Amino acid sequence: MAARKKKRKRRIRIGSRLTVGGISAVLIILAAVMMIQTYNQSQIYNTYKERDQELQKMSEAESERTNEIEELKEKVNTDEYIEEIAIEKLGLVPKDEIIFEEEN
Repeated sequence: MAARKKKRKRRIRIGSRLTVGGISAVLIILAAVMMIQTYNQSQIYNTYKERDQELQKMSEAESERTNEIEELKEKVNTDEYIEEIAIEKLGLVPKDEIIFEEEN
């Protein structure tokens, strides 16, 4: 009987060691998977953060452009702007000016 008890205790110890070893292996694998996932998520986060910064810059640039367009809209309706365009684009001369041409 004593031999049987020793064998049984030995089996329990071996089984216990295998169980602890198996659980340890699973925990190590789980920790490795979690570390890999954390790294991947941080890479994705950094990519989105960079994209967000780019979009913020684009948004600011578009806001400035919108302001310039609004200012131009206001300026287009003024007589001074119309006169300026008539002189530049059409070559018209204001009423108060006299044109002198060179003779060849």
